[in-house]
Amino acid sequence: MTIERSQLFLASFVALVAWGLAVRLVPVLRHIANAFFLGLATALLLLFFLILTTSRQIATRTHITRRAEVLETAPFWPPDGEVRDSAVEQL
Repeated sequence: MTIERSQLFLASFVALVAWGLAVRLVPVLRHIANAFFLGLATALLLLFFLILTTSRQIATRTHITRRAEVLETAPFWPPDGEVRDSAVEQL
């Protein structure tokens, strides 16, 4: 069951008349398309701005990815690496 060209033109004409009647009853519907495209454009611009402001340049990326020096021991342990129990030392 295929749609013929005349049926397509008739359906588009009926949709246009229905949209006109709906806008006459509820005038706010006239702004729906504008609101949709404005929201879409705003979201795309904000996404583009977010990508531009959070991405790093290639020149600075190589300096940041260098490996950090690895500590020999944890900073809260004594330098010799031996963990002492203060309660045992007091006895």
